[in-house]
Amino acid sequence: MAANFIVREFAYLKYVGAPGQIDPLPDTTQVAFALDNSAAAVTTACSFNRGTGDNGDAWYPCGDRKIEATTTSASGGQEQEQYTVKTSARFEWDRWVLAVRQSWVCGGNVSPVSAQALTTMQPDCQTSDTGSYSIKQCTAPDATIGADLD
Repeated sequence: MAANFIVREFAYLKYVGAPGQIDPLPDTTQVAFALDNSAAAVTTACSFNRGTGDNGDAWYPCGDRKIEATTTSASGGQEQEQYTVKTSARFEWDRWVLAVRQSWVCGGNVSPVSAQALTTMQPDCQTSDTGSYSIKQCTAPDATIGADLD
């Protein structure tokens, strides 16, 4: 089974106070995007702030989704079961590298399938500066990335 992820509506926001103007804040840099999975036919959303000390190696949970799968019971009958599609993502903040991983159940197989993908986003950024603070806002084109199945 082949799987592709489609990253859509990618957004990046970074707020920085000017020295001496505004009390120092924790790092409020954040990313948000929608993620489509062609194999599981599911779309989820991811949004997270850069954590303290996150150098691009922290995984953040995204929204979980439910899918239905037909399973065969011990007596041989068909049953509809609901399973959770678990998604997480990490972002290498200085290199614009986005990694996503997702696990779900396919058909009658109750063992989860896992997929991971990695892509470098191509940002288009604008910075606004007020003298007291600056805001960097970026978007990136939608990206289709092949996923490695585990």
